[in-house]
Amino acid sequence: MSVIKAVTTLAFAAILGGGPVCGETPSAPPDPSRRQVLSAPRLTSPIVIDGVAADWPKDASRASMALDPDAEEYRGAARAAWDDEFLYTVFEVASGKPLRNAGGDPTTAFKTGDTVELFLSVNENPLADRRPRGANLDTAKTGDYRILMTLLRNTRPVVFGFDFVNPAHNQNPMTFQISGPKALVDHAAAVDGAVMAARKAAVKGIDGFVVEAKIPWKYFRNYKPKAGARLLCNLAVNFSNQSGTASMGKAYWNGPSHMTADLGVEAQIHPEHWGWLELTKSN
Repeated sequence: MSVIKAVTTLAFAAILGGGPVCGETPSAPPDPSRRQVLSAPRLTSPIVIDGVAADWPKDASRASMALDPDAEEYRGAARAAWDDEFLYTVFEVASGKPLRNAGGDPTTAFKTGDTVELFLSVNENPLADRRPRGANLDTAKTGDYRILMTLLRNTRPVVFGFDFVNPAHNQNPMTFQISGPKALVDHAAAVDGAVMAARKAAVKGIDGFVVEAKIPWKYFRNYKPKAGARLLCNLAVNFSNQSGTASMGKAYWNGPSHMTADLGVEAQIHPEHWGWLELTKSN
């Protein structure tokens, strides 16, 4: 079992304003009927993955993320869509700069610069038995995924998947930990067949970037999508410093924004706090 060494980062205390941070006890999960819902329409034709969001369907709802709800910078919005072969997503991020990530290791890219992330569960009973698997551990179970997207070394697009619990594919599991909280991942690798593009863009008048990607449904245990399905889902933007050498704060669609100083906490996903991705018909 390989152990990922800690890479400490500075806190984004001014932006966080004293809110919940890494290492705090998670709040109680939301009532299932009150979870946020992101509507993802079925596409009538594929979206070109080029980092331009203009061709996205108008009926795709937006998931908002912000380190500070009152600030114009350090915020983003994401949308999703689908067809029989792919799950599509686009992030529009106001960060004051283009996407930057100086790191070269996708397993720890969330510590070394900007990333955008999609979390998804295809478990048939996603809310059942969400208990930690051991001391200091996460509540991930079979069918829970984290998909990280960035530009490694500021140039190389990567769509990297963390398959948290996969008994059939855990020959080389990974442990993320500094001292207390930790995350166990049975399998982590680049997602075969995924396509990603990133482009510098102005987002509501603020410098930033757009990341667009499509991820094969077959990666998610050959999941067969259909209109009306609801999948547990979360989305996040990891903001770097200006040079793109360290992550400074993370904003989630569901869950508090926080500092990213603790590797074990940052690698955990806590699906019990996610919202729903609803696959809808095309209009």
